[in-house]
Amino acid sequence: MTAFNYRIYYFETTFYFDVFTKEILTYHIAARKGDREQYIKGLEDVKRLLGEQKEPVILHTDQG
Repeated sequence: MTAFNYRIYYFETTFYFDVFTKEILTYHIAARKGDREQYIKGLEDVKRLLGEQKEPVILHTDQG
């Protein structure tokens, strides 16, 4: 998640990407501080993209 201010506006952007291919899978933007909806929508998008994946998948959050 990256937060930034632009003039009087506040934005939080959350990116979900593949660490091996460096491809951005999905992203969401929230205009409210601490809005959880962007995380939930992002995870739903990733689950939909994985579909019927046969191989194990590791979802990693970089806590810092």
